[in-house]
Amino acid sequence: MMAQPVKRDAIGRMLKKKQIKPHKSAYWALPARADAAFVANMEDVLDVYQRAYSAKLPVICFDEKPVVLHGDVLKPLPMRPGSIQKIDYVYIRYGYCAIMGFIEPLTGKQYTDVRPTRKAVDFAEVVKHLVDDLYPEAEKVVLVMDNLNTHQIGSLYKRFSPAEANGYGTSWRSTTHRNMAAG
Repeated sequence: MMAQPVKRDAIGRMLKKKQIKPHKSAYWALPARADAAFVANMEDVLDVYQRAYSAKLPVICFDEKPVVLHGDVLKPLPMRPGSIQKIDYVYIRYGYCAIMGFIEPLTGKQYTDVRPTRKAVDFAEVVKHLVDDLYPEAEKVVLVMDNLNTHQIGSLYKRFSPAEANGYGTSWRSTTHRNMAAG
């Protein structure tokens, strides 16, 4: 027996009846169970955020986001007064990139890097750029970031010689907060 296609309006009625909202997400900052490591990391992050500004010890927040690059199969309908732009949900995938961003919250300085991948070596290269080019006068850069597997000093060793990696490893201190989605 072949499956019969389901009409879009039937899916919408079913979601409404069951009160399911797949277009909405909820985020949380506290884990479901008591977690000492989470509390310790969060307190460290909060202590760092309370520091006064220091050019010799700048606090930099780092995050990255994977992005799927896609194009339209059908040209979007033009916008008209009182109407939103209408685009088709079908797209052509043109690849992937990673957007890596730094922000210094106390000054508002920002830096963004777009790369074709988000591997350990990519992280190491943006840390090198941060230390060498963006903050060469700093004694140490305090980097606040999540605990993604590539956000580690070991990533420097994957990209640079041990002597160079060790130098960059002592040029920054990281404080991490747990990936909130993982709890």
